[in-house]
Amino acid sequence: DASHLAGFEPEAASAADPSRAAAIRAALDDGRLELAFQPIAAVAGGGGAQFQTLLRLRDEHGLLRTASELIQEAEAAGLLGEVDQWVFDRALSVIAARPAGAAERRLFVSQSPQTIASDPKAARAREALARHGVAPGSLVIDLRMDDALVHCLAMTDFCEQLVPHGV
Repeated sequence: DASHLAGFEPEAASAADPSRAAAIRAALDDGRLELAFQPIAAVAGGGGAQFQTLLRLRDEHGLLRTASELIQEAEAAGLLGEVDQWVFDRALSVIAARPAGAAERRLFVSQSPQTIASDPKAARAREALARHGVAPGSLVIDLRMDDALVHCLAMTDFCEQLVPHGV
């Protein structure tokens, strides 16, 4: 009896506010996106520093806006992939800029499941890892558990392609 079956229905995307979309596009183009780094305490006393990478946008008035605001707006504006790519590339640059002999550091970088599920994402990620010379174990892709469960096939494919490269 089909009356007892239900399927996943994604939330309807909210309409993009053209001014917000333009603000995010301008921030990408003008370099007003920023990363903040929140220390993560190692539970088991692991070596090296660990940081959660947090996206911020400095608006036209100089105020910092949080990732929670930006991600929803970027998704509604169709710019989420570009924002995720900027965060990913910038995080790799930060990892690669570690001075010789400095302690290892690991960055936890949030990415959206929509971006990860896009076909060329894993290939672009592997190329960026090689270009930046990122040491294995220096990058952790961070996803919300609910997103990972809903998109588990895409996540599995992504992981199979990047885990061998130290992600």
